[in-house]
Amino acid sequence: MGITCDEAITYLTYINKNWLLNLQLIANNHLLNTILIQIIVLVTKIKYNEFILRIPNLIIYLIYLYYSYKISTKLYKNSYSLATVLLLNYSVNEFASVARGYGMASSFVLAALYYYKLYIKSNDSKQFKLAVYSLLLACFSNTICLIISFIFIVDFLIRSIKNKSLKKFIIQNQVFTILSYFFFLIFFFYHIFVYLNDKFINYAYCSKDIFSCLIYSKFNYYGLGFINKYIVGVLFLLFVILLIISVSKKYKKDNLFYMSFALYFVLMILKYVLKFNFPTGRTMIPVFSIYIISLFDGIDLIFGKKSKYLVAIIMIFPFISFFKNLNIYYIREWKDDYYLKNRVEKVLKQRKKINPKTVPKISKPTLNYYYSKYKDKYSYNILSDVIYED
Repeated sequence: MGITCDEAITYLTYINKNWLLNLQLIANNHLLNTILIQIIVLVTKIKYNEFILRIPNLIIYLIYLYYSYKISTKLYKNSYSLATVLLLNYSVNEFASVARGYGMASSFVLAALYYYKLYIKSNDSKQFKLAVYSLLLACFSNTICLIISFIFIVDFLIRSIKNKSLKKFIIQNQVFTILSYFFFLIFFFYHIFVYLNDKFINYAYCSKDIFSCLIYSKFNYYGLGFINKYIVGVLFLLFVILLIISVSKKYKKDNLFYMSFALYFVLMILKYVLKFNFPTGRTMIPVFSIYIISLFDGIDLIFGKKSKYLVAIIMIFPFISFFKNLNIYYIREWKDDYYLKNRVEKVLKQRKKINPKTVPKISKPTLNYYYSKYKDKYSYNILSDVIYED
């Protein structure tokens, strides 16, 4: 698979420089991804190699695989059902193979869910600390995880105040509390400065119709991981029905069914009160595991032992979605880059040139990448006009 638009921007803008850490206030700069690629390029001395750029994501994807197994077998009865739904999310798998921060963030959010649930069950502060460390890494990977972390922290505070254990926890874990508070503040102000500097922080829009925002936008297209918008609508309706029924049910202490609704609520506040862009599309990929865990908890809450039958039906959707969209040639959001790669390879063989005006605007960074990659190797300019910008 050739380089994608955002990978090209990442490499040309942040990686192909003479410093290790580049904290440019641009939403496109996914910090952890940038830093790890810079390290690998420095160590290997290999430039303009797509596989080298993607190694950090491929390695961190192993964390996603590991915690999919752990959370499914250790915390849930319907273990293989949950593992199937988590592992067959096409968007998570797709972005685990490219040099961006979405796949990384998905892995760390799933790890945070695992440790947080263990903490709720055992009241072991060590598990909570591991959950916080995972969330910090997630925030380091992608902006949306700051909102996710806020949901976790509020839930922790509510539980601690209710159990009258907050003061005791802070006293026993003073250093951890201060350091985690400090690092979350750093991420908070960094992302605030990014937002002020880059108004397109979420690369997305949302119509004024709140129903469209919740169901038919790409928010759910990626957040729930199912491609067909009608399937997404049905699943969202299932969420609402479960929420209504759950009012009369007694929650287990580790049930996180309400967490996805809390996230919806916060996002609506950000959109309609604070006027932040409503995150849609690939920016919502890290939220997927929260929705799935929330859905499984809701089904277990309402149906108990009979939940396995409904879960078996839900498993059909990721199977259909995954195999319907399976391909190894391109990323759906950057399909034009796949055709551009073939075009570049063709002109290299024929010693022809590409007119930049004939390339879609979104693929211009990709064309810049290929220009930089091949200008020295072939001593040949593949462009009719040089459009490369340092």
